Amino acid sequence: DSSIRTLGTSGSILHPIHGDGQSPAAGTTTTLFSEFDAPLREIRGFQMAVRRHYWVEFQNVIQGTRTVAPPEPTPMQGPTVVEVQFPALLDLDNANFGDLPSTLGDQSGNPAATIGATIEYMQTHGYDLMHSHDHLDAIGLKTVPIQPGDWELSSARELQLRLQTAGILASEIKPTTFPADYAFQTRDGGTGLMRIVKISPEGTVLQIKRLSR
Repeated sequence: DSSIRTLGTSGSILHPIHGDGQSPAAGTTTTLFSEFDAPLREIRGFQMAVRRHYWVEFQNVIQGTRTVAPPEPTPMQGPTVVEVQFPALLDLDNANFGDLPSTLGDQSGNPAATIGATIEYMQTHGYDLMHSHDHLDAIGLKTVPIQPGDWELSSARELQLRLQTAGILASEIKPTTFPADYAFQTRDGGTGLMRIVKISPEGTVLQIKRLSR
């Protein structure tokens, strides 16, 4: 396909037509034009400018309004629950556990010196809990017992309010039933929930759900 544009000429000057040409009548080759941008008496000739058009065919195109599918929502990730079994020491902030050095304490067997050395070792290495035969010893740990249904608690702010109003610095944790749930805050500021699953001579099984660090 092509389109044709008619120009009037006066010397070397081209004059475009203002308005569309009227189609010739049936059986004639005469085309009528409205006016040029110059007086008709100055028009000395005509030129025809032809512009060719190229067509591109698109196949298998579905008509309709283009819509963009929204991105898949990212699943909400709740606090991770970590279960550990430790025979001696536990750091609640990172769930690391360890043992007391065999050379710790006064070689003379002074219990007070051994206790002091144990506390110093736990504070220096960041441990919060120490397993004993039937209970847990705590260092600088604020706790408050919670109900089983509170285990689903995921608001760090609500947890802080509970610890501020009812939390105590516990030196010994000795549940009477299992599992036993507690909210906690370590001396380093980490908060979360812990579930004591079992305390036995072999060690303690404990679940940790940290809410802030």
